[in-house]
Amino acid sequence: MTNKLKPQVLATVTSADFLIGTQVMIDSFLCHNRWFDGRIVIIHDDLSPADQAVLRHRFPQSECRNPAPDLWHCIADLIEHRPKLSSRYRRFFSLDIFDDDGNGGVLFADSDMLFSKSIEPIANVSAPIAACADRAMLVGNSRDRKTLEELTQPAGTDGFQSFNAGLMFIKPELRTRETRQCLLGSLAPKAWDNVVSDHTDQAVLNRCFGDLVELISPAYNRMVGHGGRLSGIEYPSVASARALHFNGKAKPWRMTDDVRKMTQHPDYAAALKLWHAAYRRLLDRAPST
Repeated sequence: MTNKLKPQVLATVTSADFLIGTQVMIDSFLCHNRWFDGRIVIIHDDLSPADQAVLRHRFPQSECRNPAPDLWHCIADLIEHRPKLSSRYRRFFSLDIFDDDGNGGVLFADSDMLFSKSIEPIANVSAPIAACADRAMLVGNSRDRKTLEELTQPAGTDGFQSFNAGLMFIKPELRTRETRQCLLGSLAPKAWDNVVSDHTDQAVLNRCFGDLVELISPAYNRMVGHGGRLSGIEYPSVASARALHFNGKAKPWRMTDDVRKMTQHPDYAAALKLWHAAYRRLLDRAPST
């Protein structure tokens, strides 16, 4: 892969209660993507100095930072007018990767992902942004481009495609001031009036880029948190996936009833085993602090 094409940044969003997941995600990415020699950007608002020191110690190429003030302001304004979003406000931090630094592409990955193979081919896409289809598209439905309501009809011919924002490759041409202003404008409370889906940053990203995105194989974002909601469709096996996504409430590092219930689904149970194997590898080779 040439330097021109490959991502220069791996970015994610985390919090104190996601810290273990973040470390496993980053470590699994680096393990299976030896070609990557860029920076790792970790966006947060509550990591202690000790937490940040652990991340820098384990991943020397990483940097921890808060969202930029302009994004903070827009999020705070939206939450004030839409209190139901307050428990999930950190999800909007992903929008901070769209800055005016066009020097290379950005690979964004949620902290609840696990990489099991190289994702190097993702850089070969022709569109300015690449991602995998969301659940609605996977089951043959579509979404309204303004409200994001799920429609029981195939995607139309208007070019709009809904996608999951858990893994995205953003090319330099979208890392501009103009793009950022578009995204921040979509956080205005009035712009949120007609959104009927339960999404957060994914709603913003779909409304802005649903016409631009190139949908790639679901093997790059094999969602295991949907359980039986994706049964009956042609979907990559857990073993063949390049990256697994523990979307939903059942996070592998949390010993909760949500995880226990999800282990009743064979695919989740298989993915959980892989996650814990990756966690063990991280602990085995992580330098002591």
